[in-house]
Amino acid sequence: MPSTTSGENTMGFYLDGDPVNIEGETGGFCGCGVSGGINIDDVVRIFGSSDEPDISITIFFPLDSLDRSNEVVINESLYRYEEIESIDDSPLGGRFFQSDSLHQGTIKILRLDSQVIAGTFEFDAIHAESGETIQVTDGRFDIKR
Repeated sequence: MPSTTSGENTMGFYLDGDPVNIEGETGGFCGCGVSGGINIDDVVRIFGSSDEPDISITIFFPLDSLDRSNEVVINESLYRYEEIESIDDSPLGGRFFQSDSLHQGTIKILRLDSQVIAGTFEFDAIHAESGETIQVTDGRFDIKR
């Protein structure tokens, strides 16, 4: 698993076998970093965006969708709360990948309290127009709230 051991917000994962590490809070010129929390509707929102490679990951799910082992299966698409999206902003203009009923993922919450949200994730996602798929494995996030 890519490194996530610094004292700041971090996210690490493998994208099609290549390691991606993101540190810091989202913001600045590129909007790079990691952020997240729980909104007023009790929806967990996790954002990660890196500069090299230029990729963004968004994870949404309602707290009440967690099962007894603090896991949730992500298999929905945009405008439904249980979703994972990944945007590859490649030099070719970027591609938008998302989960659906065939391309799913799993999120496991390891810690959720007033100060920290931490967990693991993995998912497959598809680019709707081309049918190209990506695989994100061994993901981990640690966010100070």
